[in-house]
Amino acid sequence: MKPEDKRDIQPVLKQGSYVMVMNLRECSLDTLRNRNLITSIQYSAGMKYRKLHEISQLGSKVANFSERIDGGGSAGNIADHKLDAMEALARCHTAVGPTSADVLDLVCGKGYSISDLNRIMKWSKNYGGHRLREALGEAAVHFGLVSKGNTIRG
Repeated sequence: MKPEDKRDIQPVLKQGSYVMVMNLRECSLDTLRNRNLITSIQYSAGMKYRKLHEISQLGSKVANFSERIDGGGSAGNIADHKLDAMEALARCHTAVGPTSADVLDLVCGKGYSISDLNRIMKWSKNYGGHRLREALGEAAVHFGLVSKGNTIRG
C-alpha cells in the first residue's frame, strides 16, 4: 500500500500470513457496522437497499449499433433489471413509510452520514441514528431477512 493512500483501511480478519482489509469509506453502513452501531441484519437490509438504488440509477441510454429497418420506436431503453429495481424500491418505500424511505435514500442510497442526515432532516443530534436503525429494521422485515413476529401483546 502506498503512503499517499489516505483511506481508512482497517484489518478485519487475521489468518496465517495474510490480513483481510476493508475500506470503511466505501459506504457509511460499513462504518456503522464496524462500530457495532447496527446489527448484521440491519446491515444486510441496508446493503440490499443500496444495491437496488444503484441499479435503479444506472444510465438508460443504449448505443444504437444497427440501423432500424422497420422504423419502430425505441423498445428497451430501460433495461429489465433497472425496472425491477425501481419496482422493488417502490414496494419498499410503501412498506416502510415516507420518513423511513427518505432516511434509507439519504444514508443507504446517497451515502450520507448520520450527522448529514440530522442536518438535512433538521433533527436533533441523537435522533438520526435511532431513526436509521428503525428504518433499517423495517426494511429488513420487508426484504424478509427477519420475521415481524407477533404484534399482539397480552
